[in-house]
Amino acid sequence: MVNQLKTYAEWSNLLDHFLKENDEERIMQDLEAAEIEWTGVVAEKLTRRALEVLEAKFTRTVELLQLELQRARGSEPAIVVALLNTRRRFNYFNRLCHLKAFPATVRESMQQASNKFIEDTQRSLENTAKADRSGVMGNLLKYNSLRNYQSCTPAISQTITGEGDIGGSVDFKRRRRRVLL
Repeated sequence: MVNQLKTYAEWSNLLDHFLKENDEERIMQDLEAAEIEWTGVVAEKLTRRALEVLEAKFTRTVELLQLELQRARGSEPAIVVALLNTRRRFNYFNRLCHLKAFPATVRESMQQASNKFIEDTQRSLENTAKADRSGVMGNLLKYNSLRNYQSCTPAISQTITGEGDIGGSVDFKRRRRRVLL
């Protein structure tokens, strides 16, 4: 899209695209190649804008995770896909937090905010899984922890089909339990 971003307006425009579009890989490549002169006014505005985008993307990611988990309806493979999709999204946020154009202090504060959000999300899922008497959800969360987002490759593009296309699709057949009376 953009060879070199040099001004705040260009950066802000690309951050808007990152916020609204699903082509994170292309946008992240543009952001990683970008430069900006870090002056007082630009620093404050760009830091604030990047944190706003990060927060909005986190909120959207949790909404997508909840939607995918609801659509999974207890299907273990579908739950794992939902967790892996969330880890993939968190990996993009990690890359945003480590952009070379940002000074070390900004990268550090963005990474702390990102880590806190990821930890809170994982803890919330674990607390919810405690109510699962079978322990299946707890095991799925243990072995597919959101904390391992850095090991997740961007190639995962499978999501649950249903209302509102979230990305690629995987169609899991649901097993019905037979109840003998």
